[in-house]
Amino acid sequence: MKYKIDFNKKLGKLPVSLFVDIDKIKIFDVWDSIIEYDCRDIIFSGDIINNMKELGFLLGRLAINAYHTSIIITELNDTSILELQPHRFIIFFDSNVQNSTHFKARIELFKKLTNNDVIILHPKSLKEFIFTRQELIRQQVKAKVMVKLLNISEEDVLKNKIYDVDIYNGEFYV
Repeated sequence: MKYKIDFNKKLGKLPVSLFVDIDKIKIFDVWDSIIEYDCRDIIFSGDIINNMKELGFLLGRLAINAYHTSIIITELNDTSILELQPHRFIIFFDSNVQNSTHFKARIELFKKLTNNDVIILHPKSLKEFIFTRQELIRQQVKAKVMVKLLNISEEDVLKNKIYDVDIYNGEFYV
């Protein structure tokens, strides 16, 4: 288990979060560490699928004690992860698979997200970014969309009148 307090680059509800990288959860160790760090915004990443039962219990305990929790998801192959109840899911999506069934399956899963959740796109080109954004709008995906700009400039985003997507400048978890 790794813990780190850091600015969360707009991922959390507060500006600073406690990042918890999960491998094997020991509920009481995690709880004690969270209390010790005294940070009310917690972002979980790592081996979520294999720790769902323990994490589900921990999320409930944290919610009762007024902690804001988020879960970072890098692979959304198992929809059972959406049964967990954090305040926010943060999904990192490498959208370069736009013409495949993989992309279409992802869009179907994204439709289950709420407007409190976040999808962070990682497009390889402006064309790919525009296509993915339009598809998310067309499919009425409610989650907030952010983009990690590598091969696209902020000027390109503005020239294409994309005003509803926030820029993400943090680490890309894929």
